[in-house]
Amino acid sequence: MLIQQGPVRKLSGLPWTAIELVSEARVEEATLHISRWARRHLHDKPFQLLFPVKSRDLDGVQLLTPYLMARTTRLEDLMGLSKIYGVLGPVVDVSGRIIPIEEKFGWLITTEAQLAAEKWSGGIREGSFVRILFGNEHMLCGEVKKISHQTAWVLIRMRLRRVMVKIPVRALLNLGDVPEDQREYFYLPRNGQ
Repeated sequence: MLIQQGPVRKLSGLPWTAIELVSEARVEEATLHISRWARRHLHDKPFQLLFPVKSRDLDGVQLLTPYLMARTTRLEDLMGLSKIYGVLGPVVDVSGRIIPIEEKFGWLITTEAQLAAEKWSGGIREGSFVRILFGNEHMLCGEVKKISHQTAWVLIRMRLRRVMVKIPVRALLNLGDVPEDQREYFYLPRNGQ
C-alpha cells in the first residue's frame, strides 16, 4: 500500500529510505502513526510511505521487506519519525546519516505489493464471501453486497445484528466458495484449508 500526501510529482527521481520498526507485530498501527506524523510535521511537503504487504490472513500481516519505506524532498526531515511509538526511525549508517535507497528499488517493491494485494483480493465480486483485513471490523466475515470504484459494501450478519461496512476491495480476503450453511461472521476454515 502506498500512502501519499502533497504534490508527490516533486519526488520523481528522489531516493527512498527504510523505516525500521520496533516490532512487526504492530506494523499497521505504526503505519497509521507515521501517516499522522507526516500530516502534522511535513505540512504540505510531498511525502510517500510504502507499506509493502506480502500477505494478510489469519496469521496477520507479512511484509515483503523487514522495513517500511518513505521519502520526502529532504530525507533528513524523516529523522523525527524516531519519536513515534513503535518506530526506531530511518535506517542510518555509522555516521548517523540516513541511507538512501534508489527510486527504482522503491517502485519495484511497490509493484510487488500491488500484485500481492490483487492475489488475496482477486476475484471478489458481488456475492463473494470475504474476511475484512483491517479496521474496526478486522477479521470479521461477510458477503459483498455492492462494489463501485474499488470500494466494497460488505454485510456482516452477527447473531443479534447486521453491520454494513464500506471498505476498499484490497482490504478484503476472498474466502472462495464457502457453503451458505458455513458462512459465519467469524468463519474459520475446516480441515486446515
